[in-house]
Order: sequence, then C-alpha cells, then structure tokens
Amino acid sequence: MAGWLNYHHLLYFREIASEGSIAAAAQKLKLSPSALSMQLKNLEETLGHPVFERRSKKLFLTDFGRHALEYAERIHRLGDELVQTVNNASFSDKALFRLGVMSGLPKSMIVEIVQKLRTNFPESPFSISEGNFLDLKQDLLNHEIDVLFANYAPVDQSDLFYVKNFKKSPISLYGTEKFLPLKENFPKSLEGQSVVLPNKQSKMRTSVEYWFQKFNLHYELSAEVQDSSLKKYLAHAGLGLVPLPEFAAEQFVKEGKLFQIGRLEGVFEEYFLIMTKRILKVPAADFLTKNLS
Repeated sequence: MAGWLNYHHLLYFREIASEGSIAAAAQKLKLSPSALSMQLKNLEETLGHPVFERRSKKLFLTDFGRHALEYAERIHRLGDELVQTVNNASFSDKALFRLGVMSGLPKSMIVEIVQKLRTNFPESPFSISEGNFLDLKQDLLNHEIDVLFANYAPVDQSDLFYVKNFKKSPISLYGTEKFLPLKENFPKSLEGQSVVLPNKQSKMRTSVEYWFQKFNLHYELSAEVQDSSLKKYLAHAGLGLVPLPEFAAEQFVKEGKLFQIGRLEGVFEEYFLIMTKRILKVPAADFLTKNLS
C-alpha cells in the first residue's frame, strides 16, 4: 500500500521519462545522477512497484510506470495551471485575456467576438495570437493562451479539452460580376473555371474538392491561399471563384465587390471554441462558453 507521496519524486520521475535517462534528467534538473537515482528509488518504494526496467543499459517504462506517468503529467499540468493563473491573475475581470486564432479564420468573426468581450469586460485587455492548429493547441496546454478558435476540434487528448461548436456556416462560391452568367445551369457551368482555394491542409479544401468530384467537374487552380481576407481580395481582383462561408462574404456582397454564384450544398464550415479543462475559471472564457453562438 502506497504511503505519503512526495510530489518532487513525481517531478523527477516525469523528467527521467521525458529525457530517457537518469544522466540527462539529472543534468536538466541540476542534480547529481546518484541523487536522482536515490529519489527514483524512494518513489518506487513509496508506490510499491518499479516504474522503470533496464534493458541493454537503457530505461523503459514498466506497465505500472506508464500509468504512473499519466498521473505525473496530470499533476504537473494542474500545478502549472495554478502558477500561471496566479501569475497572470487570470481569475480577475481585469486580467489580460489571451486568444489563439487559427490562421485563415474569418477576421470579421474574430472582431465580433472581441467586440462582445470588450462590451462585457471593458477593463480587460486582450491579446490575439495567430498560428497553425498544432502550435496553438500546445500553447493552450502550456497555458500561454486562454482560448483557441479553430475550424476543427482536437481528436486526441479529448479528456484535456472543453470544446464548443459555436457556428456552422454554408459554403458558397463567389466571384466578380463577370462570373454572374455561371448562375445559370449551376453547377455544370463551373466546368473548367478558375478557382482560388485554401491550402491542402484545410478541411474546407478537402470538402470543396469532394464536392467538385461528386458532380464530375474540373477546375483550374488559380491560387492556394489560407487567409480568408486575402482570398476575398484575390477573388475581387478577378483571379477566380472563391468558396467562402456565407457570413464571411456578407460585407463584400453588400459592397458589390463579390456576387454569390451558387451554394455548395452539403458543404459547411464549422467553428470551435477550445479550452483546457480548468479548476479555476477564467471569467472572459467562461462568458464565451455561455454566450457565444
């Protein structure tokens, strides 16, 4: 039966598992290898099970060690969350609120979200970081941002995240006035037309390509662009048709810069708010989970 647990021992165990050897972990922790070996031995005696086994002078986690490492990781994340929360005073209504925005998301949507936050948290400053999904997800886990906005949700580590699907928009093709004749006999009229598409890592790109294949249509790729604003400006410049969420194209349509040529039935863009599951709530983030739609 395990006795009193020294959490420093869990930290040391986690570092050894991460570095792959006692020597490397000792160097990182600024301890001697012999001292670290003794701490590891104390942990194994406390738990009553070995967490590593030696094979060919290398350390490998035992089955028990793999389970113990999951607890060590959770405890580390909770400790890091507490430190970051206290340091940033993120439980205060006046704290800096840090948003992560996946590249390519409509700027109009983010502006609307920030305006809603500004109205309800007028004394709270905001920071916005753009990047790719994997980097921002890691920033979220490291508590370097408070929320992440993306057009898809994490499929792994689901126990670590709170995910809210807050918007779903149909996708239509838009173009300048010269493309208006394509509205007739749509979608067959699209055969051989130039298009501006998101890059191949985009979920929308896959959905749009599948839609073209379903109707046995061919297109000429004019450009690959991830940024939604740049796609609209390229379409306005006449480079080709562009698939856009209908809400994101509204302003350009109102101004007569783009025209809706036709809806891609069955193709949608979804948007997600993603946060880590926290014990101490961040007021602005908690507000978004209840009021964003």
